[in-house]
Amino acid sequence: MYDEPDGSRLKKFVEEYECVKRKNGEPCRMNGAEMLKIMKKNDFDGILKLARDYESYRLNCARVEAKMLSIFTVAEFFESILPDMKKAFQMPHIWLTVIEGGPLSGMMAQAMDRKGVHSHLSFIDAKQFNSFLKGKTCPLYICNYTSPYALFFPENNSFTVRSLAILPLHIDGVLAGSINFGHFVSNRFASHADNRMIEQFMIPVCLFLSKIAAHEKLKYMASHDWLTGLLNRESFTAELKRQFGWSLRNGRGLSVLFLDLDGYNGLNDLYGHDFGDKAVQYLAKTILSMARPEDIDARFTGDEFVLLLPGSRGDMPEATAGRIQDYLDQNPFNYENIQFRLSLYYGAASIDEKNIEHPGSLLQAAYKRLKKSRTDDAKPLQEESKALIYKIRAS
Repeated sequence: MYDEPDGSRLKKFVEEYECVKRKNGEPCRMNGAEMLKIMKKNDFDGILKLARDYESYRLNCARVEAKMLSIFTVAEFFESILPDMKKAFQMPHIWLTVIEGGPLSGMMAQAMDRKGVHSHLSFIDAKQFNSFLKGKTCPLYICNYTSPYALFFPENNSFTVRSLAILPLHIDGVLAGSINFGHFVSNRFASHADNRMIEQFMIPVCLFLSKIAAHEKLKYMASHDWLTGLLNRESFTAELKRQFGWSLRNGRGLSVLFLDLDGYNGLNDLYGHDFGDKAVQYLAKTILSMARPEDIDARFTGDEFVLLLPGSRGDMPEATAGRIQDYLDQNPFNYENIQFRLSLYYGAASIDEKNIEHPGSLLQAAYKRLKKSRTDDAKPLQEESKALIYKIRAS
């Protein structure tokens, strides 16, 4: 497989076998001895072996391609497709290098949390990636001295690679990274080696990854708000049910915090809907920055946001709302040289309260207090033992 490419050897054999040199326009006739001489000269047994190897590669690649048709997740790609690719090409090491901020970056970053993925995935800056490929889209083959390409390798990798193939990946016409083939044989990807099967296989791989990227994008759009990137109402409700059950089983606290942007309709009327959308995005970004990693944030309606606070009790929801408002006071929203201090209403409820028997009742209690806070204008409810309902005004 690492000798002269079989294509040229086959061509040479066929030319001699068919006797390209003709006499009087007619093919020369050869006897058995002449044919045996040609077969021996061109290593016919070696050619047959190469043909069998390529047929085996072709069938293995076809099996992998068929499997890719039924896979739609990144996890299955690492768990199933990469191992099959190693077997198909008899390659000890295959991994992905993904350009940060590229078409594959987001979904691959999420996959890093899965067991074993980190050893088959690395990230690289776009400028660094292009400095190696120098703007070319053709594969890069390296033999013997692979150390300069350390940026392409996964962190803390423990495998030895003396020969390396870097095959660029394009997703919908955009350079997204590369699939890398590593071998411990130093001349595996030497100039005389025939790597056409590997290069041709990159076409279905790129199509497959494009399919996964599109599928992941559709899943994201189905569960997230298009404007802010937070969870949408349906996804939040599903997460609330899951967290509610978990909290009951484990005796842990759980609170829901509603936030409502004061004067949102007035912002739209005064400055236009673009200004209102940017204000909503600014508030969403602020909520994300103030929330804990375990908190779950969603856009409930146009200017209403809801936070699910696992493990929270007492005045924690109030403290969270206060931190968000303090930040908004100190960092006014600025859009097209217009500064505006955003202020919030809020309402909260906890799983420990009376009459909270199911996820819907927890959500309804918090939302009822949010609506009450709009009409009470910063006055706490008299019937509540805790001052959970306020209108927070900007200073």
